Amino acid sequence: ASRHAAEVAFALARGSDARIMLLNVVEEGRSDYRFDSSGAARERQLNNAYQIVGSLRELGESQEVFPET
Repeated sequence: ASRHAAEVAFALARGSDARIMLLNVVEEGRSDYRFDSSGAARERQLNNAYQIVGSLRELGESQEVFPET
């Protein structure tokens, strides 16, 4: 769903002065891993969020739209 939303935003922004901000919200304390004392699950969530935003940024740049991250 986020990729489709980004594609629509890129199509609307292309050739205009519109600004696009990409973000992926990771809620603290919402992990299914209640006993993640090492923080590994949280770290995975953050890494996944960065990868998603990075891939959407690359998609925008390939369409000559340069989103903020």
